[in-house]
Amino acid sequence: MKKTSLLDKLYRFFDKKRRRQEAKIKQLKLLLKSLKKQEVKLREKMEKSKDSSRKAHFEHQLQALHEQRKKGIALRRELKQPKVEQTT
Repeated sequence: MKKTSLLDKLYRFFDKKRRRQEAKIKQLKLLLKSLKKQEVKLREKMEKSKDSSRKAHFEHQLQALHEQRKKGIALRRELKQPKVEQTT
């Protein structure tokens, strides 16, 4: 193994904050996958439904799921990017 990869592993091992962030990222990834599956199932139900009131209900739920996914994706991107410290 190269020195740089060993140093990276050592840095990750001692950096608690980064490990917590990585754990949150993994949890978010699983959550986003489940939300995506729910969204697909809801779209299928909406397409199969013939009742306009049920379609409207499904559409409302679909919008809520989509907004939750957008927020989750934004949070995951924010956590993934390394923090740049400003020196003034």
